[in-house]
Amino acid sequence: MSTVSRLARRLFATVVASPTTTATAIKLPPVFNNNLSSFRTNGETMAKTINQTMENLCNSRPSLEEKKVFEFMELMEMDISDSDHEVYLNLIAKTKGLEAAEYYFNSLVHCTKKKLSYTALLNCYCVELEEEKAESLFDEMNDLKLIDNTSPFDNLMAMYLGLGKFEKSCGSLNDLNGVDKILYEMEIDHEDSSSWNAFAKLAGIYSKAGIYSKAETALKYMEKRMKRIKIMNVCKRDCYHFLMSSYAGTSNGTEVYRVWGRLKKFHPEFSNANYHAVLQALSELGDIDGIKKIFAEWKSKSPRSEESDDMNMKLVNVVINSYLKVNMYKEAEAVFDSVTTTKRCKGRPFVKTRELLMVHLLENDEGNLAVKQFEEVVSDTVKNQLKWWSKVLANKEELVWSSNMIRLFFLHFEKAKDVDGAEEFCRNLAKWSPLRLDSETYTVLMKVYVASGKLCPFMRKRLEKLGIQVDEEQETLAYEDLPLIDCISNII
Repeated sequence: MSTVSRLARRLFATVVASPTTTATAIKLPPVFNNNLSSFRTNGETMAKTINQTMENLCNSRPSLEEKKVFEFMELMEMDISDSDHEVYLNLIAKTKGLEAAEYYFNSLVHCTKKKLSYTALLNCYCVELEEEKAESLFDEMNDLKLIDNTSPFDNLMAMYLGLGKFEKSCGSLNDLNGVDKILYEMEIDHEDSSSWNAFAKLAGIYSKAGIYSKAETALKYMEKRMKRIKIMNVCKRDCYHFLMSSYAGTSNGTEVYRVWGRLKKFHPEFSNANYHAVLQALSELGDIDGIKKIFAEWKSKSPRSEESDDMNMKLVNVVINSYLKVNMYKEAEAVFDSVTTTKRCKGRPFVKTRELLMVHLLENDEGNLAVKQFEEVVSDTVKNQLKWWSKVLANKEELVWSSNMIRLFFLHFEKAKDVDGAEEFCRNLAKWSPLRLDSETYTVLMKVYVASGKLCPFMRKRLEKLGIQVDEEQETLAYEDLPLIDCISNII
């Protein structure tokens, strides 16, 4: 039974033991009253309800309700067992702060300072990124031989990651002879879920630190445990995806293909998720030939339906982005055309995919071509809006252009000193989404006017008409738009 369950049973026992002495002196917090009010009618026991309430509180952010629960527990003078100190200490840290948690820990007699209490305090230190205190307590736990699982190591690794100290995280693990022993004991005890998570964290940290050999050793251990993965609340297919992504992170294409082969062998059924995972791994490796081959394989097996077109664009985007990263624009455009020019896709916006292409053009001094593409997509989408709108909403397709793309368009117009093009772009943007013409958009439009040396006498009125308050930058740009005599008159 969990620690929270035991704590709830003790709370329940205290509540029902002396109703006459506690009812008048102590009032249950609303968080308990609300949950206990219906426990008789729905058939649940009070203990179960209290347990669930405590669990929810301990897993949430600090709140007024938690403080009331803590005060209630103190007033009840509950006899907390050794195994309950972990939950109690964490609750103190969340409601009263780290200093109060330290005071409570130090107030415990030596015999009650068991492993869980130390682990709870270590977790508090790591969450607050108290490096010196965490390391000191960890050393004390090591001396007392209280480390018999990976939880303390997990806490330290998370803290070092939070501090951006990848090398120190790996170094601390290398210096502790107990790590291998603990993981070996976990393997004997068949703690598959814990060992999988522990090795996954190890692999990630070693990979980020550039220690690829150790990262791959951890991945090998993980792969061995996949035989017993059925007892975990994890899909085996997802484990293969993780392995491919991790091997790509160590720049080991051979292992990516080996894991891909095993995935197809043990899960031969068609799955977009499988192809998406391997294509992402190959994209990270920059393996264009491999991407071509596997994408062609996917196209030959992919079902042809409107529903599949909706689901597959994320996969297609991986392929397109891979080509664009190596400046293979024509190949990327060909991929886009091959999956979007079918009759059932005509007029569909495919915003994120088109944005990938246009951003690439803008970043490579092909702004005119990007402008042409934007005008075409707006025209086609507006024309076919009624046909596709319900499907777009049903599939929650993203219809918002990113701020980065819009910024790049205006930089193109500013560089070209093309005021007319910028104004036309704004009109098309308004057709797509009138709300997109916000203060930021008008600021960059004004910069185009300034760069071109043209006047914009009605810009203030345009902003006022749209309900946009002129900020300091816009005020400066507006003055730059006016002749010197007008600037002086405005200042006076």
